[in-house]
Amino acid sequence: MIIIELNEGPETLEDIERIAHRLCEHDQLVSVMTEEEREDLKSILKPTLAADHNEQEKRAHWEHLIKDFQMEGPHGQQLRFYRDEDAQRLYFGDEEGFATIEKLSENENPITKSNSRF
Repeated sequence: MIIIELNEGPETLEDIERIAHRLCEHDQLVSVMTEEEREDLKSILKPTLAADHNEQEKRAHWEHLIKDFQMEGPHGQQLRFYRDEDAQRLYFGDEEGFATIEKLSENENPITKSNSRF
């Protein structure tokens, strides 16, 4: 079982660029990406002078990447991105890890689940 929380809450453009940059730091991840997935990363990280930083375009590439990227883990399991819509968290891992984290999230104490009460 493998699961890594990448982000909590809706991803900002800064979050997207930070995660994409971290993915690029790991040659083993980039080496198993398709050419299209590598192009998505390049587009996300490409500098721009546009006032909106090409946010819509970068978000489209991001959504494509997190929807389609998969790789085989050390024990043959499929690793991919998972999004827990209820908890608004983004993860990378295997199905077993995501199922476990979802169960933990369901049982999470309401005070730790949201700061809206403060």
